[in-house]
Amino acid sequence: MEKLPPQKQLLWEYYQHLDAKLEYYGELQSKYRLLGSSWLLFGLGAIGYLAKDINTSAKVETLFLFIGIVGIITSFGLYIIYNQDILLYQKFLDAVFIEKRALECANTWLPQASNNVRILLKGKGVKILLQFYLLGFGLTSFIGSLGFILWFKEKNQYRHETLITWGLVLLAVVLLSYFLNRINKKTPTTQEYENTDSLRENRENHYKNLTI
Repeated sequence: MEKLPPQKQLLWEYYQHLDAKLEYYGELQSKYRLLGSSWLLFGLGAIGYLAKDINTSAKVETLFLFIGIVGIITSFGLYIIYNQDILLYQKFLDAVFIEKRALECANTWLPQASNNVRILLKGKGVKILLQFYLLGFGLTSFIGSLGFILWFKEKNQYRHETLITWGLVLLAVVLLSYFLNRINKKTPTTQEYENTDSLRENRENHYKNLTI
């Protein structure tokens, strides 16, 4: 391999450093997603174990209460993992990705891995990852809310109980839909970060000034 000029050699070493940082944050996030998947499966497994005795148990209201508790705890745990994964470490990864892509755009002799990722995912990689958290959080929150509603129905006999029960279910769906929509909107993509104050463009111009 032909030896690179000193400045290109520095850029190449810096490029490798950014690549290592991307790999580090990627591995860190994969651990959080493994934790999230395990937590979700554990929660759904516990809910399924409780639900199998609903038709035969003499204390069905207690089962509904436990289902509600497990569902809400599972959804709360997923929300905490989402905050660490997407709202914290994903931003660290985005910062390195933007820097690496700016370096590639200013120096076309470098490998174009980040630009290829942008072309393939069209800047929607974060939104794709977000679907796991939205679906998991939405499902467990709904099951938990339904468990509490059915527990309340079994515990308290009241007039028009069917109508009131369905009203509570509808209220839970509306509130949950609103909350999930808020989560989706407050989670920006890497492309949106790049467009903020022309971040990538400014970094690219900086590297072009360094290129010889």
